[in-house]
Amino acid sequence: MNLARAGIIAILLAIGGFVSWKVSMVRVSLSKAFNPWTQKFSSAMIFNESLYDCETCSWNLYKDNDLVEKKNIIKLFDDEGITQEDPLIQCLPESFGYTMEEALELFPDKHFPDCSELVDKNEDIIQLDTKKNSLTMTCDKYKEKGKYVLGEDYTTEVLGLREFTTPFSNYLFQVKSKTQEYAFGTCSEDKKQFLESVTYKHRPKEEILNRQPHKDPIVIVTLTLDSVSRRAFFRKMPQTVNYLNNELNENFQVFDMKIHNVMGEFSANNIMPQLIGDNPYKMFWEIPEEDFHYKNSIWKECHERKYATLFIEEGCTDDLARYFGKNITIDHIGTSFWCAARRFNEFENNSMKQRCIGQYNSHVYVHNYIKEFSYNYKHLSQWIFTHINTAHESSGLLISTMDLDTKDFLKSYLNQQSSIKTILIITGDHGMRYGDWFKKIDGSHEHRLPLGLIIASKSLLQTIPNSIDILNHNSQRLTSKLDLYTTQLHLIHNQENHMTRDSQIYSDIKMKTSIRYKPVSLLLEKIPNNRTCFDIGVPAFWCSCLKFVEVNEKYEDFIYEIANTLIMSMNEEAYKPRMSPFAKVCQKMSLKDVVKLWVLSTDEEYYKLQFSVNESESALFESVVLMTWRKYRPRNVKVFFIKVWDKGF
Repeated sequence: MNLARAGIIAILLAIGGFVSWKVSMVRVSLSKAFNPWTQKFSSAMIFNESLYDCETCSWNLYKDNDLVEKKNIIKLFDDEGITQEDPLIQCLPESFGYTMEEALELFPDKHFPDCSELVDKNEDIIQLDTKKNSLTMTCDKYKEKGKYVLGEDYTTEVLGLREFTTPFSNYLFQVKSKTQEYAFGTCSEDKKQFLESVTYKHRPKEEILNRQPHKDPIVIVTLTLDSVSRRAFFRKMPQTVNYLNNELNENFQVFDMKIHNVMGEFSANNIMPQLIGDNPYKMFWEIPEEDFHYKNSIWKECHERKYATLFIEEGCTDDLARYFGKNITIDHIGTSFWCAARRFNEFENNSMKQRCIGQYNSHVYVHNYIKEFSYNYKHLSQWIFTHINTAHESSGLLISTMDLDTKDFLKSYLNQQSSIKTILIITGDHGMRYGDWFKKIDGSHEHRLPLGLIIASKSLLQTIPNSIDILNHNSQRLTSKLDLYTTQLHLIHNQENHMTRDSQIYSDIKMKTSIRYKPVSLLLEKIPNNRTCFDIGVPAFWCSCLKFVEVNEKYEDFIYEIANTLIMSMNEEAYKPRMSPFAKVCQKMSLKDVVKLWVLSTDEEYYKLQFSVNESESALFESVVLMTWRKYRPRNVKVFFIKVWDKGF
């Protein structure tokens, strides 16, 4: 019984992050060069690369669009149903995320009310007419005068945080509004926060309206949903999934990228390569005024071709401005609205509270702005990027507030765009990385495998030979943000030159994306089965499909040192009175043997051990240990100590 308690305490404490971090630092000095013994088990030893040089392999065969099934049904566990091939698909994760049982325990269903139920008057009492340049309020029907605040001049919008200080004005009669896109209002004289009426409208710019119409416009939209894994999307947004499967506009088709891998932990690690390719970037403490990455940006390509461009950061934050700079070369920028909401609604990016602004969830204002933007500039090709922060919080539950709103947006927007070549890339920057669930392997894989949906109009797909077959294939292969960058470049350039896979322009586009990795356009080229994380710039630690090799020979002495260090750390933590209520009853453990060992050798070294202890015949422990010259945050490393077995538990 004492041993059982010791085992339980050990795993709880390991989950707390202490054990794995300590062990990962044991051989920092040695990990800067490969251990010669470990080198034998490198990933390159697993596969025979000569098998992948074949003309009849699946990635070298292409079907015409007319010969491919046009209806795709997307399902939660389709990721586990990817069919292995010969030669083998090298990237098939051993875990794609939580099981339904794990997910229901961690993220129970929770009802969130309609925001209109939370305000005093559930009707729009404030209207902003961008054609008549006027603001009107209807408080007189309640025999009240009302007051309002107009937003900042839309021509001065920049990326980044600012303090919104505009004072209230009493409403007496219709107000002139020539340069504002949003307003907050209330019929209450005393109310200063949580106002019942908010409006945010797209105001087109004359110089953009007067641009020469594009002969055959294309609209490229990216909805980046912060902290949304693929599986979380399926679990928490069932109405949206049902729409995509059963109600999707007949002029569109959906594709589910099942192994869409992150390129790092944070938003910037994933958004930057998606928008500037494989180019160096850094965070600036002093935010640049200029468009720092214009040269390599997607919007440079669009700007040169007179696209209408839109960039929305749903949040009052400097998170992206610290990388891109404030004055990016975009026609319309949307950020200050959420700084006003921060003042009036206590809007915060990390809040676990439902994020209502007036009668609607915060993300609804993004949806409505996109629809109006696309409608007002329908004569032009468009590039739209949005970063939606609803799921950026630690409960894992607020994502469900996006479900009905996203379904309604897609239904309305795709109907509006049904006659225009349109593609929506709906992706997570990364999966969930907050809260206690990050302590399990399944949870760490949910972070590594964000959502990756592509919804494309059939009119667009028909202009790219084999694109439906290619997307179906690529939806079951490893992809990264560099592929999204290449895909956008392909779509933009394809309007001028209908390129082929062997064309020079396509080669140039891939080289523009990266000179060291192997990106593809997801609509033009099939991904080979031997693609690995190293081919697309995914660091080993963040790769979802690294393969461990079981060691069937005598273990080196340092393996036993690792196991002893693990046990020592567990004993230390279990015996700290402040840390454990069982400090007086836990039994100290000592290593008996290392029962099994698996090794993964990349530019780092991973060891998965199963080991026994002298104090029990039935207890069996398992740990994954990382040896590296890099420094990781403790919470990222702690996921690896996960299992304890004891038949007597």
